[in-house]
Amino acid sequence: VLFFETFLIEFNKCLILVHWLQKIFNSLDKFYIPDNKLSSLFDQGMKLINKSLFSPLKKVIFKSICDLINYHRDGINIDLNLVMNVIELFTKIEMENVKIVKINEFYDIQGSVAKKYVFSEWFENHFKISSNEYFSKKSEEFISRYSPYEYVQECIKLFNEENQRIKHFLDPSFSSKIYDMFNNNFIDNNSLALTEVSFFFKVASRRN
Repeated sequence: VLFFETFLIEFNKCLILVHWLQKIFNSLDKFYIPDNKLSSLFDQGMKLINKSLFSPLKKVIFKSICDLINYHRDGINIDLNLVMNVIELFTKIEMENVKIVKINEFYDIQGSVAKKYVFSEWFENHFKISSNEYFSKKSEEFISRYSPYEYVQECIKLFNEENQRIKHFLDPSFSSKIYDMFNNNFIDNNSLALTEVSFFFKVASRRN
């Protein structure tokens, strides 16, 4: 948590620097840069932020966020707002038609998200791998602990919780990918085991 808080603070400091670069060298943005067909000061500043702050830490950031989400899946309280703020930052890295605005004591980026390369290609892929590993372990735990009926009930409960989680952390369209992972881990991979467990419980109930 401290890592993310520090990261957001440092990112805000970088935005302040870019903001004042634009203010101080406004004439460059208006005349010299367009005349020479160069990137704007903001674009250059964002590229430097991406290169010096975000890119070197992205793997650590993605892993840490996925770990926090897995803690949340296990019922451990986490700072949801902090996680959402970091994930929201991913969508802002490559915004277009952007401007920096001051909100209270913090600076923020506003613009249109024309592409989601950082979010979809980096974080969603990392999140998918992490989630698939989590579901695989969870399905093994469920199949060894519950009866077939209880297994299905626990799967439904987990799936509903995951859908709510997606609404906080991801685009709703990602729910179809979660469904595929669920189907693969909890149904396809365990169909034989479920049949065997069901048979065991039937035999046990007849003996009793």
